[in-house]
Parts: sequence; structure tokens; C-alpha cells
Amino acid sequence: MPIALSVVRVGIIRVVLERGVDSNTIELLTWLDARPRSYTEAIEAWHSHCPRLTIWEDALIDGLIKVERAGVLVVVTPRGQQALQA
Repeated sequence: MPIALSVVRVGIIRVVLERGVDSNTIELLTWLDARPRSYTEAIEAWHSHCPRLTIWEDALIDGLIKVERAGVLVVVTPRGQQALQA
């Protein structure tokens, strides 16, 4: 079953609703899945200060990616792998 997530922001509370993962998020997941990426490399490439472009932050909050090895490595989670296969 493909993953379907959408997020509505209500103050600091995020409510997950059903929808497909957007193409920018799939691009992030594909980029991370291609080879091991350091946190520094990933944050330089994907972090944004624009409140309308929150791909990195949303992927972390939605459990599609995670930071491992004491903050050194960024990996795609099983949930993120599901999104890639959808």
C-alpha cells in the first residue's frame, strides 16, 4: 500500500491527512537513497528558510528520513522507502 501523507499546520500541531507524497519530497528521498549523505551535506542541499518550502523539515516530521549516528548521517526510513516505491 503506497504511503499517503499530507500535513495541515495548526499552530505547532501537525495533523496528517491522506494525499500522495509530493514530487519535491520524492526528489529528496531519491537523492538521499542514492548514496550515504552526511548531515552537513544534506542540510546544505535541502534546508530552506522559506516558510513555503519546507521539504527537509516535513520529511523529518513525517518520518520519511532520519538523522543517525549522533547527527552524522541522514537516511531514508522504511516509511520513506515505501514512498519511493509508490
